[in-house]
Parts: sequence; C-alpha cells; structure tokens
Amino acid sequence: MKMLMTMKYLYLLASLLLFIRCTTNIEADLIVYNARVYTVDSAFSIQEAFAVKNGIFIDIGSSKHILERYKAKQIIDAEQKPVYPGFYDAHAHSFMLADYFQQVDLVGCQSVQELVRLQEYQKKYPDKKWIVGGGWDQNLWPEKKYPHRDTLDKYFPDVPIFINRIDYHAALVNSEALRIAQIDSAQMVEGGLIATDSSQRITGILVDNAMALVSKYIPAGSEDNILHKLRQAQDSLLSVGLTSIVDAGLDTEQLELLRKFYETDSLQIRNYAMMFAEPHNINKY
Repeated sequence: MKMLMTMKYLYLLASLLLFIRCTTNIEADLIVYNARVYTVDSAFSIQEAFAVKNGIFIDIGSSKHILERYKAKQIIDAEQKPVYPGFYDAHAHSFMLADYFQQVDLVGCQSVQELVRLQEYQKKYPDKKWIVGGGWDQNLWPEKKYPHRDTLDKYFPDVPIFINRIDYHAALVNSEALRIAQIDSAQMVEGGLIATDSSQRITGILVDNAMALVSKYIPAGSEDNILHKLRQAQDSLLSVGLTSIVDAGLDTEQLELLRKFYETDSLQIRNYAMMFAEPHNINKY
C-alpha cells in the first residue's frame, strides 16, 4: 500500500513537472517565425522558425514548436520570406570602401568629358585640399583610350586630383598631384608603371604600385573621420547581408586602427584582416 502511494505521488510530481515545462515559455531575445530558414546544417534543411538569445541561435524548428516553447520581446512574422545565414566576402578592402563614401563617384561616366563631375564636387566641398574619386572606366568611352592629365590640368591647375580606375589597379592624377609627389619624369617602379605618351611625357596614369607614390600624400583624416567612414562602409555591407569580410591587405597603421576600433566595440562586422606582405610591415610584427 505504501509503495502504491509513493508511486502515485511520483507520477503526480512527474506530471506536474511536465506540465510546468510545457506551459512555461523560455525567455529569448528574438523569435522569427513563418519563414523559410536556410540553416546550412549537415542536411541543408529548411526550417520555419528560430529563437535567439545573447546573439546565439538557441533553437530552430517549426513555427508551432518555437512559439509554444519560447517568448521574446521581439517577435517577427517573416511572412514566408527567406532567411539566410550571414554572407561572407573573402576578398574585401574596407578602407577603400570607406574612402569611397567621401569621394567623387565616377562610376558610369560615358566619356572623359564627364569627369567634370569633379568640378561639381569642388563647388560642394571648396575646402578640400585634395579631390579624390573613383570608378571611371575608359572601356565605356567611344575611343576606349586612357585619359591624360592634360584634361584635368585644364580645369584643376592648382588642386591635386587622384581618381581611381574602376578596378583600383590604376589611377589618373593631375600635374599638381605629381608636383606634390615630386615626380617629374618616368621612373621604374617595381610592380607598377608610370605611363608616358609618345613624347615621353607622363600621362598621369599610374598603375598598381606606382599609385602609392602619389596616394601616400593624400591626407588620411582624423581618427574620428576614419571611424565614421568605416562605419558607413560597415553599415552598407550589413544592409545587404554581409556579416564577415576578409580585408585583403592592410598596412600596419590601418591594422592598428582596426585593433583600436574593435577593442572599443566601435565596429561590429567580423573582419579577418590580413597584412600586406611588405618588408616594413613584416619587420614591425
């Protein structure tokens, strides 16, 4: 008899614990349901819902299962839209992208004459010591010829200009930029080229490593300004689902800035930052 009573109490206790477990929702920060969730698990299964706490996925499954088991202040009905894991860019240049937000956008220029966009930029920012831009592509122009610094000198005799080609492997500079860099004749550049015309005049086209001969004179700006630009770049990447990048080559100053920004939680995007394999960088570390 005593044994039967004990078993009865144990059964009731187990039933009570099961009831509490089934009726008490576990606290989460975020619930997303009614979605097409691409999990990228071992079976590449597609689920309906998930719960997140402290930035970690704590459960994933059907909408019924997640809504019954969890509660959260933020609950999103995805309306059958797809939800993907964060995308990863294996070759990025975050500082270049950051600079782009404060430069002249020359993407889509249909002729060398359209480089007059630089004039509009100068009117908007008359105090800029340098005018920097990027995105021009001579393949879009009728004659498909590289531009010459004479075109820039006509409109900008006193302000240094540095404008990257769309692939960032070449740039066009004007005479004032060459003067600041103390380049008055063609010279051999390992891994680069200073282009000349038929008269052996420098055209203003710098290729690869030759670009640094001039770009190193462009003011980097304050730390606050650099952080502001990097946040703009970060937000643009996050907005299209990129949550991780590989910075494919930075100098030691850029690496130290990133280290500082990440240590103070000033940037959120994951960054696998690589150093340029140049002697002065390698020797420093």
